[in-house]
Amino acid sequence: MSAEAQTEQKTSRSRPNSLADLPFRLEVFMEPKGFIRAIEFVLAICMFATTAGYNSMFSFLNNCKNETGHETYSVKVNYTFGYPFSFTAPIVVPCFEVGPIEESPSGAAKFFVAVGVLGMLYAIAALVWYVVLEARYLKYEIVSIVDFIATCVFTLLFFIASCAWAAGVTTVKFWTTLDDLTKDGSILEECNTALTDCISEKTASYSSLNISILFGFLNVLVWAGNVWFVWKETPWFRSRAESQTGANLGDNKV
Repeated sequence: MSAEAQTEQKTSRSRPNSLADLPFRLEVFMEPKGFIRAIEFVLAICMFATTAGYNSMFSFLNNCKNETGHETYSVKVNYTFGYPFSFTAPIVVPCFEVGPIEESPSGAAKFFVAVGVLGMLYAIAALVWYVVLEARYLKYEIVSIVDFIATCVFTLLFFIASCAWAAGVTTVKFWTTLDDLTKDGSILEECNTALTDCISEKTASYSSLNISILFGFLNVLVWAGNVWFVWKETPWFRSRAESQTGANLGDNKV
């Protein structure tokens, strides 16, 4: 056999012939736990991106009048807002003094984004473990237990964060809608007096915020569904299954 043939034969032996020969397990993405983790990764990104990247504006025309009711001048008022929705910037109206916005959903928004980012990072870490490390360290059963507990904790965190942010979006809508701001007792109630009025020109868009809530609760459903598949990887499930199998065999013998 020539030297070239021997070299080619060695190369063909060292080259993996299938996915099973690779140093990592890509077939994990065909298993429920790997496939669902990939979905969790995408949903977590969509969840915090639609919130942290939000920015909008509403505007209205403020007409100032004199004591006789005649209009003296008009000013267009623009108010821009976005994440983290702290509402520290006041609404400046020339005809009268406006008080500060009394509520801020900033805490709920930050918590929602933080849970999404942490969920994304955990999904990445879990996928790296499944694909690269799991087959090499199967003896470390503590990892599957940690994975199960972390999945349960994240399911709870996603639920709490989504509920809190749903209430936070309601607060955002109230403080950025002219009809709500001009109600009696609100900060722009003087728009309804004889000396001034406020006419809406542009309303804010809340579609991204509504979608973020949807992604939040989708994460709850997907993470909760994955709890079962991660539970099946724990030694607790295997020992329970083995004990049930042994009991069934004993009953058959009797």
